[in-house]
Amino acid sequence: MADRNPNGSGVSSRYVLTLHGHCPSKKNLWRRGRGQKAYIDRSSQAEIDSLVLQARSAWRRAPLSHPSIDVYIYTRSRRQDRDNIVTTILDVLVKAEVLTGDNIARCNGTLTVHPAKIDPHERVVIEIREAV
Repeated sequence: MADRNPNGSGVSSRYVLTLHGHCPSKKNLWRRGRGQKAYIDRSSQAEIDSLVLQARSAWRRAPLSHPSIDVYIYTRSRRQDRDNIVTTILDVLVKAEVLTGDNIARCNGTLTVHPAKIDPHERVVIEIREAV
């Protein structure tokens, strides 16, 4: 859900998206099929698509360029690769049209990845602050 956080004047540039469910490490999911074509298996792609739908339905604004982003990861397993989860999250935010892109030309604000926490209710909390 995208939440506006009032700062006394009623105007804010801080938004919070909470994406519930497992966030797969996208880089580790690529497989080779017929003709060496790369693909992601259906169950992992369904998890990613669910995150995209959650972000898209919660975001009711134009896509942002160069925001500052804080990422909080809650996962059931200590074995997940945090860097690859962040890659998946950035791809989700681009596909959901929260960000204009995830390359340096379009997304070069501060990206802070906080220490992951173990929690049976997997989710990713993303705090986004617009560039001023």
